[in-house]
Amino acid sequence: MTQSNKTGTARFEPNKVIYHMRKPEIDRGMRFRKRNEQKKRISFSILGLILSTLFVLVVAAVSITQENGYQNEPEKRAVLSYFPHDPISIDGNSGFTNASGVVWGSGTPDDPFIIKEWEIDASVAVGISIRNVDVYFIIGNCYIYNGNINNYNGIVLENCTHGTLVDNNCSNNQYGIVLSNSQDNVIANNNCSNNQLGIFVRESENIIITNNTCSICSHTGIALDFSNNITVRDNNCSYNPGQGIAIWDSYGNNVCNNNCSRNSWDGIYVDSSTNNTICNNICWDNEYSGIYIYSYGNIIENNSCLNNWNAGIYFEGSYNCTVINNILAGSDDGIYLAGSFNNTINDNTCSDNDYGIELSNSYDNLITDNNCSNNSYDGIRIWESYKIIVRRNICSNNNWGIYVHSSNSNNISDNIINSNGEDGIYLEYSNNNVISNNTISSNNNNGIYLSSSDGHIISNNDILENGYGIYLDSSRSNNISDNTISLNDGNGMSLYSSDSNKISNNTISSNWGNGIHLDYSSNNIITNSTISSNNYDGIYLYNSANSNNISNNTVSDNMEYGIRIYPGVSFNRIWNNSFSRNHGATSVYDPSHIQAYDDGTDNFWNSTGSPHGFGNYWGDWTSPDANMDGIVDNPYVIDGSAGAMDYYPLTQFPYIPEFPSVIFPIMLTLFLVVLISSIRRDKKR
Repeated sequence: MTQSNKTGTARFEPNKVIYHMRKPEIDRGMRFRKRNEQKKRISFSILGLILSTLFVLVVAAVSITQENGYQNEPEKRAVLSYFPHDPISIDGNSGFTNASGVVWGSGTPDDPFIIKEWEIDASVAVGISIRNVDVYFIIGNCYIYNGNINNYNGIVLENCTHGTLVDNNCSNNQYGIVLSNSQDNVIANNNCSNNQLGIFVRESENIIITNNTCSICSHTGIALDFSNNITVRDNNCSYNPGQGIAIWDSYGNNVCNNNCSRNSWDGIYVDSSTNNTICNNICWDNEYSGIYIYSYGNIIENNSCLNNWNAGIYFEGSYNCTVINNILAGSDDGIYLAGSFNNTINDNTCSDNDYGIELSNSYDNLITDNNCSNNSYDGIRIWESYKIIVRRNICSNNNWGIYVHSSNSNNISDNIINSNGEDGIYLEYSNNNVISNNTISSNNNNGIYLSSSDGHIISNNDILENGYGIYLDSSRSNNISDNTISLNDGNGMSLYSSDSNKISNNTISSNWGNGIHLDYSSNNIITNSTISSNNYDGIYLYNSANSNNISNNTVSDNMEYGIRIYPGVSFNRIWNNSFSRNHGATSVYDPSHIQAYDDGTDNFWNSTGSPHGFGNYWGDWTSPDANMDGIVDNPYVIDGSAGAMDYYPLTQFPYIPEFPSVIFPIMLTLFLVVLISSIRRDKKR
């Protein structure tokens, strides 16, 4: 049976089924009817046996196919028949004729030209080629194959508008479907598998590509090149040896709701393209990255990128991109940025990777409101990058919460960082970063660790129940202020080989080690802090912790000494601090419960000044003060081999003299000025 050659006004019905009509039987007499009935019974028996056998084979094949996860050879479309036809070539509107494969139609929106249900062997030419047309046409339910033998494509539209390609099987060709210099076309429900490239759109715009299967292509499932305003949605682009979807030098495209999984390279690849939206795609089990971006100004949102070999989303040399609300798990990196800047990474879930979010040689990126938990190494990793803002993220149950290496001028604030196997925040060889307003708790090692890192501001953090609170190793000129450091298993704060740091206005309490521990650390300032209820000493100066200035602190209720100084430690100045109830002391002096200990040399327990210096307030040593100058008349004796004393213990804390030596001359000068002015006014009268 062949198709009618007439053209008409009937609309194309893409799912129309063609029925083969039975010819009427000719009655050849009664003597043949019995034989015919016997033949029929035998035929039906044989036919039934054949059909049963075929059914079993089909079920087995389907079962094997399902076990393998995909079909190695695509089937023809589910129509009862295709009709053989030579390759079709149309150039210009006038080329739509019956001879060129048109079934019916007039080329208008209501009555498009129809080319359908042809079976075309493309081994000698392009299966269907249409050029330079602007009428409306539909190519549907065609089966085009074998183009891969001599590198011919299945369907090619060049300089075409208003075309619709629907329900075609374009398999085993060089490219399944190609659009070039075309616009306002639709490509829907086609099978473009087992080609070198499934669907290729070049230098075109306003194209809709939807519900196609582009799998097992030796290069890429769907590719856009120099094409704009393309919608690519609801396609299956899996099991390709290259990328699932690739976009080059294109802008304003929408790539959404596609399945781009199990490709040998990336699920979705975007190169030198801008203002594209990549959303709601499934990109699983790809051998490189789920989504790869080498572009700028793109939006990547609501994608699921799981179990990709390299990264869930990989940025290289990209800027001004927004990555929001993606799920990224089971990869080396959830999100990786290399050489990228001015990107926003917001509200993503980056879990069960090696690294949740990693930045390398990048700058001016914003990392906010992400959940980076349960990763094997770091929740967030910043490597040789600067001016990164890391804010309001959750970094829990990783090895390190946030890891910073050789990176400067970054801001890490308002994050929740807890229950990590090593440190909450780890910085090495990094300078001038700000770490503020974070909640850092229950990390196995340190809340914050600095190694060979200088010039940081560490402020207003809650650092609770870690191994150690803050640990500085070989780090200088850091400002540590207004932190709450409590309930840590070791020291609240430790400085090792770290000089010229300022520690101020911190609350350091109820730690199981010392409140503050200095080891080989000199010229530090410890001031205006509350250091209380620690299980050992409030402040411990150990191993050449020299020339530190400790003043204006409240040191109370520590189990051991308020301050302990180790042998060989010297030239520290300790003055105008308040010591109460340390080492078992009460408000009544007891020589067996002295509140400080000094085994060092040449440490000073008071300031200098005229007529005298100022020492410290000792809650068990507040009188007598016969001359009411605010200084206890007898020195406070310090425990230890140094024989140290506080020669000017204070009667109250903080101590502010009524008329110190600087204020008195100023007040006298002001009095004389007022007196002279008054005398002059009287003389004028």
